[in-house]
Amino acid sequence: MKFLKKYSSNFSAIKFSSSKMRFLLTLVFIVVLNACGSTQQTKGRFDYYTDSKKAIKYFEGAMTFYQARQHDDAISFLNKALKKDENFIDAYVLKGNILAEINKPEMAIENYQKAFDIKPERMPKLLYMMAKIELEIGQYEKAFKHILAYNARLDKDPGL
Repeated sequence: MKFLKKYSSNFSAIKFSSSKMRFLLTLVFIVVLNACGSTQQTKGRFDYYTDSKKAIKYFEGAMTFYQARQHDDAISFLNKALKKDENFIDAYVLKGNILAEINKPEMAIENYQKAFDIKPERMPKLLYMMAKIELEIGQYEKAFKHILAYNARLDKDPGL
């Protein structure tokens, strides 16, 4: 991890070939995964990041569609939930998960970023999720920045 801290500020000056960058980021992910193990933010089953009952109703409908692998219907319900509460973090995260599953990585990242921007202190794992997708689609610099930010949060709170 000292390597990452030492060289992160000079990253833009470092020129890596695509294969070297992929290897470096894969190595970083392995280190981070080992560091964080299986720790995750845990919430109660009905503990949502909204007070809007209508948004929750649409979200739960989206979950039903998602579990049935009816992705279009799930996204439609999530969009309705977000119309009721545009700061409904759970809806953005689920929408990002669905979009990642149906191979729409840029849209998935966009939804994860929206969720993260609402409450960055509560959603650090989204940094990791964005970095993972960015690595897969070859956005190495963005992935590197997100994994560094995630690592910095792990250093502050290893229980994340």
